[in-house]
Amino acid sequence: MKISFNSKSTILPLTDAKEVVVLSGFIGKTTNPLESSLNFLDLGNMNAKNISLTDSMDFNNEIRFYLSGRRRRAYNYIGQQISNLDEEIIIEIYRCNNLHKATTEFLNHIVARFENIHLSLIEEENSELPEYQLNDTEEKIEKLLLLNPRNLDFEVSQFEFLEKQAQNYLTKGDPFTAEVILNFLFNYSTKPDLYNEMSLSMIMQDKFIESEFYLNEWKKRGTIKSKAYANYALSMLYARHHDGPLKSLETAKKLLIEAQNYLNNVRDVDIKSFEADKEFMLNGYALILFRNGEVDKAIQIEKDAIEKLSYAKKGARLLQRSVLFYNLAQCYTQLKKYDLAIETYKELLHLDKDFPDYYVELAKVYIAKNDFNSAWKELKVAYNIDKTISEVNSLMGYVQMQKGNLVKAARYYKVAQELEYLDPDALYDFVYTLTELDDYDTAFIYIKKFLSNEIKFLSNAKNNQIKVDLISISAEVLVNVGRTVEAKQFLEKWIKIFDSNQLLKNRAILKQD
Repeated sequence: MKISFNSKSTILPLTDAKEVVVLSGFIGKTTNPLESSLNFLDLGNMNAKNISLTDSMDFNNEIRFYLSGRRRRAYNYIGQQISNLDEEIIIEIYRCNNLHKATTEFLNHIVARFENIHLSLIEEENSELPEYQLNDTEEKIEKLLLLNPRNLDFEVSQFEFLEKQAQNYLTKGDPFTAEVILNFLFNYSTKPDLYNEMSLSMIMQDKFIESEFYLNEWKKRGTIKSKAYANYALSMLYARHHDGPLKSLETAKKLLIEAQNYLNNVRDVDIKSFEADKEFMLNGYALILFRNGEVDKAIQIEKDAIEKLSYAKKGARLLQRSVLFYNLAQCYTQLKKYDLAIETYKELLHLDKDFPDYYVELAKVYIAKNDFNSAWKELKVAYNIDKTISEVNSLMGYVQMQKGNLVKAARYYKVAQELEYLDPDALYDFVYTLTELDDYDTAFIYIKKFLSNEIKFLSNAKNNQIKVDLISISAEVLVNVGRTVEAKQFLEKWIKIFDSNQLLKNRAILKQD
C-alpha cells in the first residue's frame, strides 16, 4: 500500500500527519476505544463511549495534559492501525521541504516502530497528487495567523477565537499548533493567561526550562490567585520534571509555601471551588513528604483532602479526587501495605474505570504480593483498553516469566521493546529472555540496535545498574554468536567508564577463555 501526497505549505504544524491518517483510510474501521488517540490530530472522537474521566475534561477542568510519553502512545496506536492495513506501507511525501518538525517527529516514530512502514521524502512536487485540505476552523486560524502582526484591526472576537483554539489544541494533546497560535497572540497582548497556556505547551514538549520561564511571567503579571497557581505549577516542575541539579524538593517546598500565602490573601471568589483548590494544592506537600520518606504524613494529607472533596460527583473536582486516591494508593504501596493499596485502587477505578494506567498500578501491587494470577487479570484489562503502553506489555512479560512461560514472556517483552525502542530496560528484558531460551541469534539482532546507538540507549537509563546490565548481556550475546574478540573490545571500552565489578568479572571470564 502506498500513501502519496504533496506536503502542505501551511503554518499549522500537523496537517501532513493528518493527511497520512486520512489517506490511510483506517478511521471508522475500528471500534477500539483508543479512537481518542486521534485527538492530538483533531481527528478523534471526544464523545467516545469508553473515554476516561481524565480524557473527558475541557481546558478549564483538565489537570493532566498530554506529556511526551502519552503522545508517543498515540503515535503507537496510529502507527499500529496503519501497519495493519497491508504487508508493506510506503508513505511517499512530495514537496517534503514543507514538512514541520512536529510531523517529522510523528513520522520518524512510526517508521522506527513498525518495520513494514517506510518513508520516502521527495523535494519535487507531484501535480497529480493531493495535499491536505484545511477544514473551516483551520482555514480561519491560518487566515488570522497570516495577518501582519502590526495589523491594528485585529478584533477582540478574533483574539478570543484564537486563544480558545490554542486551549483546545492543548487539551487534545497538540502543543505544537498551540505554540504557533500563542506566539502570534503575543504580538497583540501580554494577557497573563497566555503565559500559563504557553507554559503548558512547553512542558508537553519536555521543554521544562522554557515552561519555567513562562510560569514566572504568568506569576509576575497575573492576579494573586494566578500567582498561587503559577507557584504550584513551578513547584511540580522542581519536584517532578526538572532533570539533574535543577530538580529540588527544597525549592518545590518553598514555592508551595509561597503559593499558600498567596491563597490566604485571595478575596471575592467562589468559596467552595476555592477551598477545593486549596485542598488539592496540599497534594504538593504530600508529594514532598513522600519523596522525603515521611509517607505516613503524606497519607494523612491525602485522606483529609479526599474526605473534603467527598461531595465531588463530576468534572474537575472528581478528577482531583481521583488523583488524590491514586497518590494515596502509591503511599500505601511504598509502605508495603498492599491490601490497603488494593482497596484504594479499587475505589479509584470506581471513579475512572477506563484509564488504563490505574489497572497497571494495581497489577504492580499484586505482583509485589506474588499474586500473579490477579496481576494478569488487571493487566489484561489495561491491555484491552490500550495495547500501546510499553509498561503493560513489559509487566505481562514479567508475569509470564514468573509462571515459567518463557516463550510467551519473550512475545510480550518484544512488543514492549518495540513500543519504546530506545528504552534500555525494555531491551534488556527482551534480550535476557531470549538468552534464557538459548536464542542468541535473535538476541544478536536486537543487541545490534544497541551497539549502533549506544549513547542514546544509555542516556535513557534510569541508573548505572541497567547500563552495566545491558553492556554485560551484550558481551554475552556477542560471545555466543562467535564474536569473542568484539566482546572483549566492547567490555574494555566500557570498563574505562564504569568502575563495575560485574564488568570486571565478565572480562576475567573472557580472558580465561
